Amino acid sequence: AGCLSPTSFRSTPAEMRLRAWSVLLHAAALLASPVGPDTPDTCNPGGRAPLPAWLETIVLRVPPQSFRVLEGTFEVNITGLACTNVTLATLASNVTGAGPERRLNLRAAGVGIACAAGWAYRATNPLHLPADSGGVTARVDDSSIALALSLDIDSTLGLPSAAHADCAAQVAIGAVHFSGSPLRKLLDTLEAAFRATLEDQVSHQICAQLTGLVETNATEALRQLEAWARPYGPGAPPPP
Repeated sequence: AGCLSPTSFRSTPAEMRLRAWSVLLHAAALLASPVGPDTPDTCNPGGRAPLPAWLETIVLRVPPQSFRVLEGTFEVNITGLACTNVTLATLASNVTGAGPERRLNLRAAGVGIACAAGWAYRATNPLHLPADSGGVTARVDDSSIALALSLDIDSTLGLPSAAHADCAAQVAIGAVHFSGSPLRKLLDTLEAAFRATLEDQVSHQICAQLTGLVETNATEALRQLEAWARPYGPGAPPPP
């Protein structure tokens, strides 16, 4: 795929809708190119491709979580849970449907994310065991994200005016490691519950960020495209 650059054109609304989809497809083609951290930006020689650079900025913050272990003998609180260093192996795209039902489908595979948090526990029985704390790390491995993009069409001009996204994430947590205390082995008993909670929370946070990105940034880009294309649409005066 080449680099996007504006060109003057005079089009019908249907052709403008097709052009808007072409812009989205072009963007998808750029995204679907190699996505390693050192991928060069072919449109900006010497720079990095925008997708890996953007992935580095993502921070998924998970709300504090509380668990009981050993039949409620200990209460464990996990706080400050943040997931960063998002990577992915491949990103594929295709278009389905026609007219208002047309969708641009993106699927990221081989998604990896590193998560870290702090933990602290206290005894809930009368034994008065000392409270303790430490750290926990977890790794999202070999997960996937599916995103379907659709366009709203302005009923007056027939031009795209907004973008929407439907998102589904399949997140698999790999290794979970508790550290910082000789009693951390107690926390191994909650690993399954922590893993399930983290998978659910990370899936939610990923989709919330992606749909928000589409419904703000992509919509704004489409509105700019519409404003740029309007002078070349039906009824526009001929160029001087």
